[in-house]
Amino acid sequence: MYGLEKYEEAVMFYDEVLEIDNKNALAYSNKGILLKNLNRKEEALSCYNKSIEMDPEYPYVYNNKGLLLTLMDKKEEAISCFDKAIKLDESYMDALRNKGNLLFELNRYEESIPCYDKMIELDAKNFLAFGCKGNALSCLERFDEAIVCYQKVIEMDPKSVEAYTNLAAVYSEQNKYEEALKFYDTILEIEPENNEAIENRNILLDLMKKKK
Repeated sequence: MYGLEKYEEAVMFYDEVLEIDNKNALAYSNKGILLKNLNRKEEALSCYNKSIEMDPEYPYVYNNKGLLLTLMDKKEEAISCFDKAIKLDESYMDALRNKGNLLFELNRYEESIPCYDKMIELDAKNFLAFGCKGNALSCLERFDEAIVCYQKVIEMDPKSVEAYTNLAAVYSEQNKYEEALKFYDTILEIEPENNEAIENRNILLDLMKKKK
């Protein structure tokens, strides 16, 4: 409740700012963020649109509008907003990630990959981008390429349970159970109480027994 009250107070502050300067793009943008946090989505959208009207060259607002439209299940419009943000700033990591993740969510895996590639081009140590790219490649059954991505994550973060889990899944998908088992063993070295790894490891052991 305390947090919501603070948001409401901040909205009133920006209302006062806009009474003095009704062409203040940043004030409309910040008010939109607050309204989104208050779950007043239509009002937030109106603020973002007003901000864009005042300053159509501000990539940050397009990204925030895209996130809001995603929440409102207007996903094609959201992608268009992320595209506008990226057009204005080709190195805008958040917009690239948001577009890539939304395309992935829509099962448009091939289209998501260039977003992650651009992120990697901008930051070769962005292990999150490698992980996301690996997931997209895995969904496309381009397993060898996915494995390379997950291995890059592990190079940068040797205790990445998520990367080891993804590698185990990729090898399991190809019926390479012994290789997959090694990755579950590694996970359990890092997190001995990881129930998901324990369960999946037991499933693999059962499958391997049945194959013999």
